Amino acid sequence: MRKLRHVTWVGATVKVNGKPFKTIKRSQVTRPIKLTGLPTGKFVLSITAKTSDGRSVTAERTYKPCATKTVS
Repeated sequence: MRKLRHVTWVGATVKVNGKPFKTIKRSQVTRPIKLTGLPTGKFVLSITAKTSDGRSVTAERTYKPCATKTVS
């Protein structure tokens, strides 16, 4: 999450296709999220972050993973 003046992030919730995937605590807000075990094909990732004054911000993005090529 971006560092903004006068904003203290207290946590976030990560959802994949609308289902809860991970909850992030205040101490982990600046760390990257490891996205393992994601579904194949197109999926929607949304992150809802909460601030100390009660506001929340949601970012949503659609991903379509590339097909992996296997060599036999």
